[in-house]
Amino acid sequence: MIKPMKCQPSAPFSDANYLFEPKFDGVRCITVVKGGQASLQSSGLNNITSRFPELADIGTYLAQEAVLDGEIVCLNGQCVPEFNRIQQRIGKTNDLEIRYAVKLYPATYYVFDVLSRDGKDIRRLPLEQRKNELRSLMEGVEGAVRVTPYVIGEGEALFKVMEEKGFEGVVGKHLQSVYTEGYRSHQWRKVKVFREGYFLVCGATKGKGWREGLIGSLILGEVTTLGLCYVGEVGSGLNVADLHRLLTQLKVSNCPFDNIPSMEDFWFWTEPTLKVEVNFSERSVGGKLRHPSLKRIWWMSP
Repeated sequence: MIKPMKCQPSAPFSDANYLFEPKFDGVRCITVVKGGQASLQSSGLNNITSRFPELADIGTYLAQEAVLDGEIVCLNGQCVPEFNRIQQRIGKTNDLEIRYAVKLYPATYYVFDVLSRDGKDIRRLPLEQRKNELRSLMEGVEGAVRVTPYVIGEGEALFKVMEEKGFEGVVGKHLQSVYTEGYRSHQWRKVKVFREGYFLVCGATKGKGWREGLIGSLILGEVTTLGLCYVGEVGSGLNVADLHRLLTQLKVSNCPFDNIPSMEDFWFWTEPTLKVEVNFSERSVGGKLRHPSLKRIWWMSP
């Protein structure tokens, strides 16, 4: 089993010593190709080969043994990865459900690194050389497996393009970086696109650790044509002063949603009158916010 190398978060940047790739919102996957067969491993070290049968034939295209690193995604009609779509594939284990999901949400595997080729471990080679090895190895590979495109130096320009197209962001990697298993390296940097939205505070969950006795996260709702809809919780971005002030302003009330959502560590509901601004990466199935972070609270007058 191989633990994938990870990235550190970063603001957008450009650097001639870095290459920049699209950041795909999907399932990180290490693929071991041996004897014409492919075995797919998730970042959690689980075997997911049976869940993505459309990717199993990658082994028939490669004449050599290899270990690849990449991301499995499900593309929409504009060829943009959507987490909502890959979410329909992740948890499927029943053969019939998997076959049905393959037709509705076909997967694509974007390969961006090669760790071993023809039995030779090449993780200590500079990334620039590994990219050359990957290009020659993957020549002629077709179907649902693709080599991840990249540019050199122009990180900010690529970030703007990815933002406009609806991608999750970009990843910048130093051209001389080696592959360090399981390590979150400063030489690999992820630059995420964040979206903003305005939501109503509908309740709170209980805090843990240093937030014991305080609010852990705010339960959020959004006014839609269907009424007030639950969109998840946000805890990131709250400071101690905010937490104490919220306890004085939020009054316990009945659940404001037509259908009571389930969540961990629920504490209380409140009248949805306090507005907040939240940054988030995108929405998952059901409209829940992914990676939310509080940006601003519109405090009510005393």
